[in-house]
Amino acid sequence: MIGREALLARLAAALAGARGEAMAVAETSSTGLTRFAGSVIHQNVHSQDVEVTFRARLDGGEGSASTNGLEPSELAAALARAETIARANPAHEALPPLPGPQEYAEIETFVEATAGYSPADRARHVKAVFDLAADAGAKASGLFSTGWQEVAVVNTAGLRAYAPLTTAELMVIVDDGPASGYAAAIARDADAIDVEAAARRAASKCAAARRRVEVEPGEYDVILEPAAVAVALAWLSYIGFGSRAQEDGSSFLAGREGQRLVRPGLTIADDALAPGAMGLPFDFEGMPKTRAAFLDRGVVGRTVTDLAAGARQGRKSTGHAPPPGSAGHGAMALNVVMSGGDAELDAMIAGVERGILVTRFHYVNGMLDPREAVLTGMTRDGTFLIENGRMTAALPNLRFLQSFIEVFDRVAAVSRETEGHSDWGAYGACVAPALRVNGFRLIGVQEER
Repeated sequence: MIGREALLARLAAALAGARGEAMAVAETSSTGLTRFAGSVIHQNVHSQDVEVTFRARLDGGEGSASTNGLEPSELAAALARAETIARANPAHEALPPLPGPQEYAEIETFVEATAGYSPADRARHVKAVFDLAADAGAKASGLFSTGWQEVAVVNTAGLRAYAPLTTAELMVIVDDGPASGYAAAIARDADAIDVEAAARRAASKCAAARRRVEVEPGEYDVILEPAAVAVALAWLSYIGFGSRAQEDGSSFLAGREGQRLVRPGLTIADDALAPGAMGLPFDFEGMPKTRAAFLDRGVVGRTVTDLAAGARQGRKSTGHAPPPGSAGHGAMALNVVMSGGDAELDAMIAGVERGILVTRFHYVNGMLDPREAVLTGMTRDGTFLIENGRMTAALPNLRFLQSFIEVFDRVAAVSRETEGHSDWGAYGACVAPALRVNGFRLIGVQEER
């Protein structure tokens, strides 16, 4: 790692040569990835990267340029390119002032042991996955990655922000052909991931999926496990929780602030400080992360903002400027958390007379009708028929087409336990409970070839 003082000093030295206002964002990383299939490790790779992005303001315009080097000459050249672009790119609106020094919450984002994880360390855990899959008469596929990152933000107004990060991610699919089960986890601390528990969960679902029946399309009472809910939340964040969707009116929250939209008691917020949300203490403009409630006990709140969106809307930044590579999307919610309830998953299943349990969603598309939060996709790696409170047989993968405004208004129970699932790697995860939903629309069977 480069380290706080050294990285901030390099960026500050580069910005000392700026001809106007400017900001620098540095992202460094070192990541090891172990992939496996058929209970064989087939890929072990390691990657290191550095990217520094400059945003410069000059002659009433703003420009951006990046470099993969940290030498003074490379940083100076990237800043010069950003300034050249700024001269040729006059702003269409008044640019908000760059923020000065800020104060940040303390978040535990770095675990030394995880930063030092080796391929052998990952292989040891993966071997345990293989053994548990073999006990179930199946094989395992998936990945286990570990690594560290650094994020630094410096600007000409005196702002200095730095955070070291570690990330560990596990994904396991246990299958014996047509039957399969899934489990996943993400954490800052690799040793906090119970690899064997995840493998046992995936293996038990694979074993339970060997007896298969079919059902007709229609509306069913469903249990959506946290992995399925987390994928839905990630899509809803993309189409509805950000500043661009709010401003162009495509968000399902736009124009509904203060209205009860879904089931009372259901709360969804972006909260970087929440356990499991994989948050940073600041965004990529150096603004402190703040909690933003999109649905507060069923009532519509407000979307997130960055500096520019906040200025347009007459609000402060909520601290949600995305990484430079996603800046074109406007402010984004990367740490979406749905609050847990008071139910236990087993009791939720026991309360279903005839319905379906969904382990996770796959191939989801949320662009059909963002204004009504319509998602479509398919179930995968553990879809089960529930009869008289028991899972009695596996189902083929099913296609769904459903407004999630309706889904959240039909929630009959919310699990106490929540899980974090990866969507933005080192910078964020969705934290979700399991949901029991009355009347979830399934439109057909996904043909397998």
